[in-house]
Amino acid sequence: MRIIIKPLLMVFLIIFIIGCGSSEEKQAQYNFKQGLAELKIDLLENAPPEKIYPESDFPFIVELDNQAAYDITNGELRIVGLDIAYFDIYPLSENFDLLGKSLTNPAGQKDYLEFSGRSGQLFENSEEHSADFLLKAVYSSEVDFTDTICINTDAYNVFDSGCTSEEAKSYSGQGAPVAVTSLEQIVSPGNAAELELRIKIENKGSGRVNKVVVETAQLGGELLTCIFNNAGQGVIYEFPDDEEKKQEVILICEKSLRGQRSYETTLSVSFRYDYEIQEEKTLNLVK
Repeated sequence: MRIIIKPLLMVFLIIFIIGCGSSEEKQAQYNFKQGLAELKIDLLENAPPEKIYPESDFPFIVELDNQAAYDITNGELRIVGLDIAYFDIYPLSENFDLLGKSLTNPAGQKDYLEFSGRSGQLFENSEEHSADFLLKAVYSSEVDFTDTICINTDAYNVFDSGCTSEEAKSYSGQGAPVAVTSLEQIVSPGNAAELELRIKIENKGSGRVNKVVVETAQLGGELLTCIFNNAGQGVIYEFPDDEEKKQEVILICEKSLRGQRSYETTLSVSFRYDYEIQEEKTLNLVK
């Protein structure tokens, strides 16, 4: 038996196939390591319930959603600030790890941490009691920064037939709360030219960064010598415990260059960081 496909149906089939291919191609080309993204923390709806009655058991479930483009490791979720006379949560902390967004995991990873809750009694003649507390997460993660830059060691011939060097560049982020936000080039020209790269790293998320550690820094595949400004430990920088101060630091990298015409090359820096983020929540004990 012969099967005849009408011309109009054939057109629809072709459009459908092309559309599917385009969608898969766009996903394969999408770069998750851009912009700002971070861990989201929240309580699961109705766990705990909006109203909790005295001397009752209740569910307590925390939702963790890693929206960043990097894995979270060594995570710990802590419940801070509750008076056990009113609300007894067990345990008060749980460990977690979460995968970041990628081509094989475009939504990132969610996890649910379950705790046991038990309410106490209200004071005599009290109708209700509201208790504020914190959901606090501490964890480690990483950031990869890569860009193509122009190197020009000739101060007098800035428009040769190679490329045009930019003294300063800015960036919107690499898919994490901690980000490289600017790059400044300083070249000491000549046959024995010296290149200094000043890389600004900032906390752009809603939490606090505790420590940054540079793992690798390369220019054109060759290692760079780097140090944080006013940091005595070189490639390790611990941020001061100052809630009012903006969190940023400059990484200074240096390299000797041979005098030559301008050229493009790849700059790549990878670093790890320790981070903490918290959300304020409330439990309501009612009569």
